[in-house]
Amino acid sequence: GFSIRSGESCWSVLCNYADKARGILPRFDGDGRLILSDKKGKSLQIDDDTAVFDVSYRRCNYGIVSEVLVKTVRGRRVTVKNEDFIAKGGMAKRVVMAEKDTPSADMRYMGEKRIRESAADKNPLTLSVRALFAASPCDTVRCNLKKLGITGIFTVTETVTWADGDSFGTRITMREEA
Repeated sequence: GFSIRSGESCWSVLCNYADKARGILPRFDGDGRLILSDKKGKSLQIDDDTAVFDVSYRRCNYGIVSEVLVKTVRGRRVTVKNEDFIAKGGMAKRVVMAEKDTPSADMRYMGEKRIRESAADKNPLTLSVRALFAASPCDTVRCNLKKLGITGIFTVTETVTWADGDSFGTRITMREEA
């Protein structure tokens, strides 16, 4: 049960297929090779002893969906809940219409995807460290910055490394893991 909408880009089709088939997001490595794997990158630890500067951490719950009702015109219904968000007091329900002959498993997938997408990149952490090529996308970072009140497990989404006559470092952008 996989279909492609008219006008959809090749990259969009690949991302949707990989997500539905294996729950992974395709990406490119530093050499430009396409990676179709759910294998995470390396694990890093950032704590109060790490030379961290230029920190930005935003917590935003706006737009996160707590429950999705997927229904067909024939009256079949599947409800998917975001239990973690509900436990924190969040409440935002959405209704999604599916085609009349959509299998229940696909309806559940549609709801789960909507919840995942609503929470994506809502709590980004960006920081810079005094190291060259300190991290790569898909690396897992365990942050324990007690002085700043930032603790948790994050996944690297973007890195920028620089070096010039005055300074050097890596700016790491991460999303918080649920």
